[in-house]
Amino acid sequence: MSKRILIAGLLIVALAVPMALSAQEDELPEMVLAARAGYHPEGVDWDAERGVFVTGSLTEGGVFTVADDGTVTLLAPGVEGLSSTGVHVDAERERVLVAMPDFSATQNPEASGTAALGAYDLNTGEELFFVDLSDLHEGRDFGNDVTVDADGNAYLTTSFSGVIYVVDTEGNGSVFLAAEDFAVPGFGLNGIDYHPEGNYLLVAVAGAGAIYKVPVDDPGAYTQVALETQVSIDGMVLYEDGYLYAVASVGGAQAREVVVLSSDDDWASAMIVSRQEAQAELSPTTLAMRDGAAYVVHAKFGSIGSDPPIETFEIQRFTFEDMMMMGDEMGDTMMLDGAALVEERCTVCHTRDRIDNATKDEAGWTATVDRMIGYGAALDAAEREAVIAYLAGGM
Repeated sequence: MSKRILIAGLLIVALAVPMALSAQEDELPEMVLAARAGYHPEGVDWDAERGVFVTGSLTEGGVFTVADDGTVTLLAPGVEGLSSTGVHVDAERERVLVAMPDFSATQNPEASGTAALGAYDLNTGEELFFVDLSDLHEGRDFGNDVTVDADGNAYLTTSFSGVIYVVDTEGNGSVFLAAEDFAVPGFGLNGIDYHPEGNYLLVAVAGAGAIYKVPVDDPGAYTQVALETQVSIDGMVLYEDGYLYAVASVGGAQAREVVVLSSDDDWASAMIVSRQEAQAELSPTTLAMRDGAAYVVHAKFGSIGSDPPIETFEIQRFTFEDMMMMGDEMGDTMMLDGAALVEERCTVCHTRDRIDNATKDEAGWTATVDRMIGYGAALDAAEREAVIAYLAGGM
């Protein structure tokens, strides 16, 4: 990743900490309380045409719509014995795709589990197809999240094995990609979305804190997205602004956050450009993008089966407009070139060869740069960080 972008991102994060804005009469709602006792939505998407959220249910299965006033309406009934997790509104084809696992398999490591996919008409709730993909490979299954490519093919992640399934518009399924890199202990594959310009998938392997880029036309040529730290993503959306929005744990922490990732090299690498703490005790799982705002759904795992059941479930708004605006305005002026700074400021007293031949880690370069500043090197705080990042990165 370019060090210019790295420094710009760090400064944007430092100077533009976004906060969820209070709702005004003419604004989007800050919070929607989905009022259906004990239904525990895990997946969510936004249906702009009908002006409702679309969710699944861990306890009931099926597909539901949620209005801004909290009214929850059954769109399509579930399949007996199966939950509904990830949902994807395919607006072009006026259908919703729904991932369906056997949720009880999370409590029984001997259970084979299920990875099924349903498609339903967004207007009528009519079932367009239902396909159980579990017999297509050996191993445990847990259908988790789903996305759709430009041709209408759906891609389903399964979390207990390193498999992504593909299902065409007629409901015919097959194994799209099986990879050892995806088969990690515990929950592996999780969030997934499609990049329309690049014709590839971005896929999260939560248990490894990793993201992979998978070409639709050549899935075996998948590559890992280089990250500065582990980002264990549950659900995610690659939005039209080019940013990846996700509910995740960062750097191995238990805390849940809403994070925004950016890439300047077509997702060969990425960095976090903003992050906000979420309410971990409410089990935030994924999000839907609505008019530039991220709405996070809370599954409340710890209350499944409670008596009395939980009455409402939060769909909470997170806004990143301040960050995006400042990022656009600061883009050119805040990008510092560590290499140019070294050439301009450091070779006044030292030869370039001496700098290039030095072998130091970040702590060593930090001490050296600070010592040089003490001797009179003209570097302000931001320039200091840029120089250290450049030198420590191996130049």
